[in-house]
Amino acid sequence: MNWFENHKREYRTVLATIAAILTFYLNEQVEQSFPNGHNLKYILVIVLVVITTTLFNNLLDKLIDKSVGLRRILLGSNFIEGYYYDLSVDIEKYIVRHGVLFNVEYEDGGFKANGVTYDRKGNRKATWKSISCTYQDRVLYIQYESHTDYSNTGIEMGLLQLQFEKPANSYSGFYFDMANQKKYNITGCRVTKEELKNFGLFKNTDHKKQFILKKIEEESEFLKKSMNII
Repeated sequence: MNWFENHKREYRTVLATIAAILTFYLNEQVEQSFPNGHNLKYILVIVLVVITTTLFNNLLDKLIDKSVGLRRILLGSNFIEGYYYDLSVDIEKYIVRHGVLFNVEYEDGGFKANGVTYDRKGNRKATWKSISCTYQDRVLYIQYESHTDYSNTGIEMGLLQLQFEKPANSYSGFYFDMANQKKYNITGCRVTKEELKNFGLFKNTDHKKQFILKKIEEESEFLKKSMNII
């Protein structure tokens, strides 16, 4: 719950409102039972409010952990969970070199990410996962580890920074390859609900590859038209 407690005013407001309502209601009930026991009355009210709000807080924690829909409502335009993709384009040669599909997931009050890269022939060139993730002010900071064909060692360590739009349907940013000391600018888009449905919710690797190949093909056609126009 740390991320929600630190960043969602609505969450704290709800808890404060519930505590205030409970305090008023319980004060009335205890007043009737203990008309002359003022000290005991206040102690009972405080104890009951603390117990009730604690139980509610724990219940809400569990609901948030299990419900993507509830997190979507609470976070609104800050909701970044889901699949995204970006394409690496060689502008000079008007070709798409590869495409990346990755997923941002909620876990224990924070986020984690993982992804896969395919070239234009459908060969899997890399897989990567986050070592750590921090999300603040619509920016997701990721330290990642990648098993890749693009590195001589086969393993790439790096930093990834994504600035999400409002709502989070697209992003821009960069990733930095620490081993080779290279920085690459990137832009990408969220996979739509319709696309997720059409590609089997990405339940297997074939669906992921087919999706990226489709996006590479669409972008390649666009580049060809642009080249003819120029």
